[in-house]
Amino acid sequence: MNIKETIERIEHLMYGHNFEVCLGVDIFNGTTEDDFSKELKSKYPNTDPYRSPLNECSKQEFFEDIQDKFNYRGDRGAGLSLTKTKELELKNFQRQFFDFITQNINEKSKFYTYPDPDGIPGYPVFWEYRFVVFTDQGNILFVYGSSSD
Repeated sequence: MNIKETIERIEHLMYGHNFEVCLGVDIFNGTTEDDFSKELKSKYPNTDPYRSPLNECSKQEFFEDIQDKFNYRGDRGAGLSLTKTKELELKNFQRQFFDFITQNINEKSKFYTYPDPDGIPGYPVFWEYRFVVFTDQGNILFVYGSSSD
C-alpha cells in the first residue's frame, strides 16, 4: 500500500461525529528553504511561504506532535468513537504512515514547522500540524494534517 492509500484509510477511520481529518505528505525536490517555498507555492498556489519562515524543531518533537494528534479522540460533541477492532485497524495504518516517513529520513534530516495554514489542504479546528523535513538525499518532505468539524 502506498502513502496515498494509507492516508485515505486513516482519514476514513478518523471520520467521526462532527469530526474529520485531512492529512498529506508531499515530497519535493530540493535542499533549501527557497526550494521548498518554490515547490510549495507551485503545488498550493494560495500559499505564501515567503512570508512564513520555517521554525526548527527536533525529530522527537516532530513524531510526538503527530502522534499526539493521531491519539486525539475528541468528546461526545465532536470526536471519534471506535470499536476495539477499528481502533486496532487505525493504529495499524498510522504505523504505516510513520514507517513511510521513517523510510524517507535519516539522522542527518533537519526538521522544521511551517507556521501558516493558508492555502494548505484541510481546515484546522481541533488540531493541526505542518512540518518540513530536509533530507540529505535532496528531498523535502512536507507533512501536514488537521482536524475539523
